[in-house]
Amino acid sequence: MKTDKFKVTFSSWENIKMETAKFYFDEAEKRLKETIVTAKNITDSTHKIVTILIPMFLLIFGYIITTLSNVSNAESKINFPLLLTSVSICLILIRALYLSVQILNPRTTMTIGIMPKKLIIPAPINRHGKTDIQLLDILLGACENFQERIDINIDSNKRRTDMQHQIYRLISIFIPLISVIVFIVSSAIIHIS
Repeated sequence: MKTDKFKVTFSSWENIKMETAKFYFDEAEKRLKETIVTAKNITDSTHKIVTILIPMFLLIFGYIITTLSNVSNAESKINFPLLLTSVSICLILIRALYLSVQILNPRTTMTIGIMPKKLIIPAPINRHGKTDIQLLDILLGACENFQERIDINIDSNKRRTDMQHQIYRLISIFIPLISVIVFIVSSAIIHIS
């Protein structure tokens, strides 16, 4: 989601008080910090999800491999409903793990602070002779920069949160629902045969 670039526009710079510009700057910085904390929280909770998903996957995948390796053993009887249910759960867990990797992959999170090459530019200094007006111009320019970063972080956080909600739905709704359906249908087919 691309937003229009925010630009501070005032008819007369001289009418803006320095305290007002500093307030704008402080509020923009607070909001940017909030988006960074949100990004970190999304990452932390995804790490916790992964620590649950990997053992679940390995356990169920281990059951599938063990069951299939016993096929050659004439004495062992394979429980096909349980095997098919396990395979379907594994497929759902693979999707959940894929989404987790997408969330944890290197992402765009804009940080606090302005790179000197973007901050130290001759325009504000050449445009105004007064030191206060120069600082005012720099502060309001930084607010524009913060807004751009805030927009990028909000978009990234929304995308990552949406993927996290997909994982929650996969675990809480689809695994139980698909497990029950696959188990019941495959049991019914085996009993009919």
